[in-house]
Amino acid sequence: MIDRVGEIERRLDRLEERLRRAEERLSPGTPPPLPASAAPAAPGAPAVAGALSGAGTVLSILGRTVFVLGGGFLIRALTESGTVSREAGVAVGLAYGILWLFLAFRVSGGAAGAAFHGVTGIAIAFPLIWEATVRLSVFSPAGAIAAASAVTAIALAAAGRQPGSALAWTATAASLVLLAALTPASGRIDLAAAALIALAAATEILAYARRWPGPRWLAAGGADLAVVALAAVVARDGGLPDAYRAVLPALSLAVALALPLSTLAVFGVRLVSRRREATAFESIQSGAALLAGFGGAVAIAHSGVGGEPAIAAAALAAAFAFYAVAFRFFSRAGLAANFHLSTSLGLLMAVFGAAVALAPFPRALFWGAAAAALAAARGAHRGTLAGHGAVLLFAAASCGLGRAVFEAFLLPPSGPPLALSPAALAGAGFAFAAALLFRGGPPGVIERVARLVAVAVAAAGAGVVAMALLGRASPAVPVTRAVPIERMAVIAASSVLLAAFAKGRRRDLRFVVYPLLVVGAVKLLFDDLPHGTPASRFAAFALYGAALFAVPRLLRSGTDR
Repeated sequence: MIDRVGEIERRLDRLEERLRRAEERLSPGTPPPLPASAAPAAPGAPAVAGALSGAGTVLSILGRTVFVLGGGFLIRALTESGTVSREAGVAVGLAYGILWLFLAFRVSGGAAGAAFHGVTGIAIAFPLIWEATVRLSVFSPAGAIAAASAVTAIALAAAGRQPGSALAWTATAASLVLLAALTPASGRIDLAAAALIALAAATEILAYARRWPGPRWLAAGGADLAVVALAAVVARDGGLPDAYRAVLPALSLAVALALPLSTLAVFGVRLVSRRREATAFESIQSGAALLAGFGGAVAIAHSGVGGEPAIAAAALAAAFAFYAVAFRFFSRAGLAANFHLSTSLGLLMAVFGAAVALAPFPRALFWGAAAAALAAARGAHRGTLAGHGAVLLFAAASCGLGRAVFEAFLLPPSGPPLALSPAALAGAGFAFAAALLFRGGPPGVIERVARLVAVAVAAAGAGVVAMALLGRASPAVPVTRAVPIERMAVIAASSVLLAAFAKGRRRDLRFVVYPLLVVGAVKLLFDDLPHGTPASRFAAFALYGAALFAVPRLLRSGTDR
């Protein structure tokens, strides 16, 4: 049937050309054509003729498209009148739309008619799927999404044979709109999300094959949002909404994990096998797919599906794989952009996996030990690893040290003595170890910032330990009188000690000393003056004044050396 339609089109084109030539020969008063040497010059005539020819081609294609759409309305009229059954009408209409997509697939050259054929087929098939599902109840929810996916696949296959991306844009946008409309109508957001993930992978492959970067951004954004929406529906408090009772939580978990797996699989072929530099799209979509996929999977698992240990194990395995590929392949191949992308994704997965799998104390041990190991790294990429170590130290400090600092220096001075959690001690201890390991060779900017982070975290941990020890050493002194003095003593002593160590290659520690003095000034103005006694105010002013006197001299002596 397709061959016969194509043959009819070719015969119509030849007949039109013959009629045009006959009209030119038989037209009255038309002089015979002059030889090329005797023809008068007509400036602009070729341009005018080309414009008229182009306009005629467009009008011819538009007329053909209108004629084809009329056939679609004829099928609809026959169905609505009852001449044919709803099932038969939908089947014939869908076959009619797919027929024109196949015609577009057969044309692989630069003919503009191929794109019009494809757009016409989409305009017929996609609205028909919607009506067959919502109004006519011909398709089941799963059948509607399967039909939409099949038609989209045919349209993208036809788009891959065209020189332009108009058909690819049309197919991608139409598929997104149709699946978004079918989601609340069918109640199967899990199947719609799976179809959008497949669409994102297909458009990415098409972009590599035809160098069309545009449609993949649209499809990837739709897939990411679909997984986030799926996780929000499944993990909703009170269970699944009534409109989505047919959603399968176990399938939803698999769909969420399929997003990062499919995305990284397609990217890996290009970045690893073909040794191409990572683009902005690959960098952005890799992180977005990992966050949406693994984050959505954890939310779904917490809703009662289970599987958190497996998700965490997969994330940690992915972290190891990212770092291994970065150092074993990208570093040796000289692909700097790929190296930074792979290590950044590894860091993201290391933080995510430990946060899901481990309790606060083992989590602080894991992140702190990893930070210390990265601080000790040497070689060409030590700056990158130092930055990753700083991020892990912040993560380790979030396991309990941050709360301990808040309780020790910011809460009102009342209640029982400060209690230190093992997680807070672990974070502070590894921060101190990392600060000692940041040495050797002229440090770069990232290494200096990482060392400052390690020193700041270690100083905060030391201050909390000092506050806990002072609180236990003076139980007879009223808490409201002792704590403000102890806080100022710890702040002043910490600033003096850091200033004493800010010498030589450690001169950048002054960037920690000055913020610490600012904290002391804020405490003096907003804590000691409004709430202290005359004796505690005297002690606070004396301690802070001594620190202001000693710190500049110590910093100057370190600079002179």
